[in-house]
Amino acid sequence: MNHNPDKKSVELLGNAMDMDQLPSLQEQSLPLKDQPGSVQNRQLQASRKGGKTVFVYLAILFAAAFSMLLLAYFVQQRNNEAAMVNLQSIGNLIDDNQNLREQLHELESSLAVAEEKVEQITQENSIQQDKLEDARQQQDILILYIMLEQQVRQENYDAAATTLQHLSQFGESLNLPLSEVDPGDSFDLTDRLQEIALILDRLG
Repeated sequence: MNHNPDKKSVELLGNAMDMDQLPSLQEQSLPLKDQPGSVQNRQLQASRKGGKTVFVYLAILFAAAFSMLLLAYFVQQRNNEAAMVNLQSIGNLIDDNQNLREQLHELESSLAVAEEKVEQITQENSIQQDKLEDARQQQDILILYIMLEQQVRQENYDAAATTLQHLSQFGESLNLPLSEVDPGDSFDLTDRLQEIALILDRLG
């Protein structure tokens, strides 16, 4: 039996060996930068990873900046609302102050009117007090005059002299009115008191 391989077997074996060496041959045929494990390929991959890292970093920075802007916007809105509330409060205070000023002016006017009325009433009261004092004085004069006439008729000259002395203290107030309507209608006691004084002097 012939154990020498034939030509066809040798060719099949050669083809199998060529297929096993095909990947290594393909890798050798690639450019240096595309070959797995090459320095340029590792640098390229590192640069790609670095680019992704920078992008992520920029995205984080953008998100942070946007968040800060958004926060600043809300803070500004809140400050604006607080300012509007303060302005409204100030406006209300100004209105209240104006209303108080108007009320104060009205009270001052009412007080001035009340003071005028008080002054008028005080003057009227003073006049009434003067009239009452005059009426009391005239009453005292009239009572003393009646007593004097009775004492003269009863010939009680000592008592009459004393009463006449009291009457003389009234001075010019001896003119007694006879009518409240007509002040000129009065009775002057001066002449009659002088007559009584002469009588008492003759008898005294």
